[in-house]
Amino acid sequence: LAAVAVMGLGAAWIGWHNSTGGSDDTAEQPATAPATPEQIAKGAYLARAGNCMACHTARGGEPYAGGRGIETPFGTLYSSNLTPDADTGLGRWTANDFWRALHHGTSKDGRWLYPAFPYTSYTGVTRGDADALFAYLSSLPPVTQATKAHALRWPYSTQAALGVWRALYFSPGASVSRTDASPQWNRGAYLVQTLGHCSSCHGTRNALGAVDSARAFSGGLMPDQTWYAPSLLDTGQASVAGWPLQDIVALLKTGVSPQASVSGPMAEVVQHSTQHLNDADLQAMAVYLKDLPTDSNSPRIATALAVSVRVAERGAKIYEQHCAN
Repeated sequence: LAAVAVMGLGAAWIGWHNSTGGSDDTAEQPATAPATPEQIAKGAYLARAGNCMACHTARGGEPYAGGRGIETPFGTLYSSNLTPDADTGLGRWTANDFWRALHHGTSKDGRWLYPAFPYTSYTGVTRGDADALFAYLSSLPPVTQATKAHALRWPYSTQAALGVWRALYFSPGASVSRTDASPQWNRGAYLVQTLGHCSSCHGTRNALGAVDSARAFSGGLMPDQTWYAPSLLDTGQASVAGWPLQDIVALLKTGVSPQASVSGPMAEVVQHSTQHLNDADLQAMAVYLKDLPTDSNSPRIATALAVSVRVAERGAKIYEQHCAN
């Protein structure tokens, strides 16, 4: 089981993401007509909602062409090329292939994907939204750029370890939906839990690197071990249970509200993703986040950071370079 620890932040399939949730057709679909402009526009919106470009674009590189290195405790992984290049991207993929990647976490050739591409969340993306995303990505200019080989230590790089992890922590399913909740609440749950995959950062991970479903928003160190994502349940951290809805919307849209402001990775989420969402979706997310239960037993920032020597070393270097004088 030691090999299973690789799952904290695994492979290069890291981003993608709109709909209300509920049941959806998970079967293979026949070949469809060419994508319409409306479907492509919807896919572009969904890609913003999921902040796909953030992980699938190297610094200074072509959008969606992959190659961004992601450091993890298990080694470095590189994001894949999502442009429709036939040799190095998705040019030979079909909508069914793309659906299987999101819903089942498997590549076109049948390989299991590492959950750095958070298919544990994306398994709830509806088939219609998956097809719209694929239509948008297929409309992009193709970029020839092969994905770099991951630099994972053995045995974290093996499919055998990944298979054990999947058996323990993953099973394909539909998006979260409650019959006793409003359509707005269900839409917010879909955006936060599925498309936004917020638990990938704000979730508490177990010893094998999986997000504990019971503590999906309890906060913890992000997989690269350099930022702490605060608890969305703890009123002493980032819970918005007591906030007015308009302040939650303001934070998601501008990064600033009368209650707080964002920084670090969350500032990038606002910049590249949530500020581009329409007001109805931001309001739905606010309704859902405000309704999350409160929990004062979330790990505290100082305690969480203390477990990582790398964080302390990086802080010392930054202090020496910018603060000591």
